[in-house]
Amino acid sequence: MICKPAGFLPVGSRTTTVCGADPPRTVFCSGPAPPDKAAYIRRNYYNFINKVGLPLPQGRFYGIMVGIETEQGSSRPESGRQRYMQLILASNSPRRRDILADLGIPFTVRTADADETCSLENPAERVAAIAVRKCRAVCNAMTNDGTLTDDTLVVAADTLVYCEGAFLGKPHDSVDAAAMLRLLSGRTHSVWSGIAAVWNGHTVTAAEKTAVTFSVMAERDIAAYLASGEPFGKAGAYAIQGGAARYITGIRGDYFNVVGLPVHRLVRTLKQSFGILL
Repeated sequence: MICKPAGFLPVGSRTTTVCGADPPRTVFCSGPAPPDKAAYIRRNYYNFINKVGLPLPQGRFYGIMVGIETEQGSSRPESGRQRYMQLILASNSPRRRDILADLGIPFTVRTADADETCSLENPAERVAAIAVRKCRAVCNAMTNDGTLTDDTLVVAADTLVYCEGAFLGKPHDSVDAAAMLRLLSGRTHSVWSGIAAVWNGHTVTAAEKTAVTFSVMAERDIAAYLASGEPFGKAGAYAIQGGAARYITGIRGDYFNVVGLPVHRLVRTLKQSFGILL
């Protein structure tokens, strides 16, 4: 892989310009040019930024080359409807960042204080409402500093565990985490994630549910898992992608929803609501 100064927009079928570098750089890759240049750029852009240690740019045109679906359903470059869009992830969650990065979707993390308390008893409504608050808090902050543009798409998510009529968020301490794990032990519970997206002043929400079944956890299992430190900072006091996998006998639904970001639901919602094709 060779880096050299280049222009701002992607150039040619085998090059990708990285915005925000000083000076801007183009990545030249060997091998035949992929048939779908937009998908190629989208897939490699963020990973390259991470590898060479570039700062995440904040410019108007930084982000995904997305297809804006036309009435005929076309998202081809020649339709004249492709554009660069800045995707803002309104979340501190490293797991959500990892999911987007693994998909090759470039984004910028931006967070703002939002009230995450909620009295709604319906799990779907609860997570969606909190996700909206996160989205709007970031939109307000970006409006105040002048960085919110027509090409900015803000996405937020919130995840909770629902078991035996109880909402389980992030544990406050080891006692709280142990109580959560005892409740989940030997039972099937629901993981709910709400997503919210704001684009050009319009807000959409959606929610996803996944059923997760735990085997019986002995007290020594709970103690060992707590000692690993993994339960803290995670809804329900466990991480399906980590050490908790040894206690999970099965799931029904979207795995990524349990991790914290229901990818399919997000992609489908953006397409149906805004015509945005990630």
